Amino acid sequence: MGQLTEKTLNAIEKARQKPAHMRHAIALSVAGGFTLVLFLVWVFVLLPYRSAYVAEESKGNSPDNSPLASLKAQVGSAWNNLTGSLKDKKIDWQDEYEKIKSEALEMK
Repeated sequence: MGQLTEKTLNAIEKARQKPAHMRHAIALSVAGGFTLVLFLVWVFVLLPYRSAYVAEESKGNSPDNSPLASLKAQVGSAWNNLTGSLKDKKIDWQDEYEKIKSEALEMK
């Protein structure tokens, strides 16, 4: 086994001896670090290629065609759909309370 593998196994063994809340904190830190690395690779490696492709497709460097503008539009659309669907649902809390109350009284 390589030296890196032995160090990793030793670190895992030390983590197993720690209390549960420490193990959760370690796992969260490792997962967060891994997620951060993936995000940075996406931003600095994959995103520029996508930007170049979009710019070439649109035959211009319009900010409306940037990946961030696209992401903003998609998030905005999702937000509008969510809030719109929640606005359509009108709940009469008094009726709901009375219904639950009568059901609870019927159970007795």
